[in-house]
Parts: sequence; structure tokens; C-alpha cells
Amino acid sequence: MTTEELKQETEAKTIQNSTNYKSIKEKLVSWKLMLDNAVSDNTILQALTKRNLTKEKLEEKREYCQKVINLNLKQETEYGEKLSAYDDYQKLREKLREDFYEYKTLGKIVFEEDETRKASLGITKSIKNSFESFIDQVAQFADNTLKDQTAITKFEEVGITKANIESLKSDAEMVMQAKTVAENEASESTMATKERNDEFEKLEKEMRIFTTIAKFALKDEPLMSRKLGL
Repeated sequence: MTTEELKQETEAKTIQNSTNYKSIKEKLVSWKLMLDNAVSDNTILQALTKRNLTKEKLEEKREYCQKVINLNLKQETEYGEKLSAYDDYQKLREKLREDFYEYKTLGKIVFEEDETRKASLGITKSIKNSFESFIDQVAQFADNTLKDQTAITKFEEVGITKANIESLKSDAEMVMQAKTVAENEASESTMATKERNDEFEKLEKEMRIFTTIAKFALKDEPLMSRKLGL
């Protein structure tokens, strides 16, 4: 087998394997290679031209394929950013929950005999699961503690300083911001996925038509058919 034949064999396997894999990314790779070969090989191009698949039309398909490839890259990026933003949000929320649980538990100890303060700080209630209720609990605890010098003094007895309470309040604000970022990234990811999917479906239909015509156009050229992965 010559070097050129080996190259063609390798490209054919790449196209066939990518098509069989069924992923959007792999299909786009195989289609782009298929169209590149169709445009660059004169024997293939002449056969396709007889079926009204001119070089100009093939170039248009190739450009459209590249457009969808770019949309797929954008979708992958947006999806990655969505996952990253959600992971950041979850980590911040979990840290806030752990700190609040610690302060709340110790608060029950230092204010064991002070029902009024326990109620003011909201430390007798279980930590809520819903985001909004949880943030409201943290805000009530932090705000009322910072306004109460006696409460601050009692917390200092167990190693919780005013700075710790202020940090808890700041962390709650960071969690809210992180949630907003995560929601925005999720929205952008959804839009990018829809845009990619819409254009991919159109291209997939075009490529089904193209491969069907190409099979007939190259039925007497097995080497060329294999070069296109048919």
C-alpha cells in the first residue's frame, strides 16, 4: 500500500469510526473531513459535480459545517462554565451551612437559659432546606447578633468573635451572588445548546442527502468512496 493509499485508508476509518460513535462532536469531525476530501480531490469533485454537487455548493456545506463546529465549541464552553459556577456555588453554600451549624449549636449552649436571645437569633429552629429560608435564617442570626453586644460577648467565650459573625454575613452575600452567577451560566448554557442543536439538525439532514448522492456518484470509484468514508 502506497503512502497516499495509507493516508486515504486512515481518513476513511476516521470518518467511519466518528460516524458510528454517534456523538455530535465526532459527527462534525467526520463530516468536515468528508467535505474537505470532496473539495480537494479532483476525481471525487468531478463525480459529484455530475450530480449537481458543484465545488461552490460543497464549499457552502463546508462553511456551514464549520459554523456548527464553532457553535458546538461554544456550547461545550458554556456547559463547562455552568458546571464550574454550580460547583463554586455548592461549595460556598456548604461552607456557610457548616459555619452556621457550628455557631447555632454553640449558641444553644451559651444561651441555654436565655430563651429571649435564642428566639431573637433563631437558633432554636432547624436549618431550612430551601435556599431562601436558609439565607433568611443566617441573616437573622448574624444581624441580631451584631446588634447585641451581650450576645457577642457570650459567643467570644466559646471562641466565636465579632469578626466571625461578620464573615458569616459576608459569606451569605457571596452565596447569593454565586447562586445568581450559576443561574445565569445555566441559562446561557441552555441557549447555546439549543442554538447548536437547531443548526446541527439542519446540517445532519443536509449530510444525509449528501452522502446518499455521493454513494451513487462514486459507486464505480471504491477507493474514492472509501476516502469519503462511505
